[in-house]
Amino acid sequence: MSLVIRKQCLMKSSYSLFFTLFAVIAVLQLHAVPPVPDENIDDPAIRINELVIVNESGALDELGEQTPWIELYNKRDLTYTMVGFFLSDDSTNVFKWEIPQGTQIASRKYLIVWMDGDEEQGVHHANFTLHPEGGSLWLVNQEGEIQDRVDYGPQSANVAYARVPNGEGDWALQAPTYSANNNWPVGLEDFASHANFTVYPNPVASLLFIQHLTPESKELLVFNAVGKLMLREPHLESNFKLDVSQWPSGMYMLKVGEESQSVLINH
Repeated sequence: MSLVIRKQCLMKSSYSLFFTLFAVIAVLQLHAVPPVPDENIDDPAIRINELVIVNESGALDELGEQTPWIELYNKRDLTYTMVGFFLSDDSTNVFKWEIPQGTQIASRKYLIVWMDGDEEQGVHHANFTLHPEGGSLWLVNQEGEIQDRVDYGPQSANVAYARVPNGEGDWALQAPTYSANNNWPVGLEDFASHANFTVYPNPVASLLFIQHLTPESKELLVFNAVGKLMLREPHLESNFKLDVSQWPSGMYMLKVGEESQSVLINH
């Protein structure tokens, strides 16, 4: 074989090796593991504020459907423009759904994202759903850094898992407060005796007992999670028994005089 032919073969071999290595690197980059989220983000402006994962009788989306939803809250004093933010429930894919770029949340206001897994229904419908039996939800930026995260346990119908107070408090079960302040009503952890009336058991499946501790006659009002009046008892007895076995599962607020308590009905 001549020297020229040998050189040509060597050159072809070198080019072939180069393109093979280039292809391998491209494939590796394509299947690279996403960046590990950095949870050391101090005081983010946007917080995950509320989850309603089992929505059976609450808020309606643009198509009039009751679907799961989450609420984001802007804790800053200025309007915040979302650019390069993602929601995910999967640590191997932190960029699961991108919040539409340019979405704005006014100061101390809210953004509702419908977690129905159907992006075709609107710009604020995520491409995945949340699991009622429990899971995690992350809000990350375009670098894969976690801006906020919530871990939640099993969820009941028409009950919210919310920060109280907005944007910075601990998480609590309570009645949904769609695009509104989470400070109403009180959370389940606050159902212990008030000064003038107690309720038990809580959660309740069938019979709810209400003890009124003052001698004056008081009016009892019961509202469901969307503020509908379910019961009005003008003269509450000292020991009152209420059958809720036929009421839908969910959070309710009982109001006696100026005091109120939350009760979870869970069949």
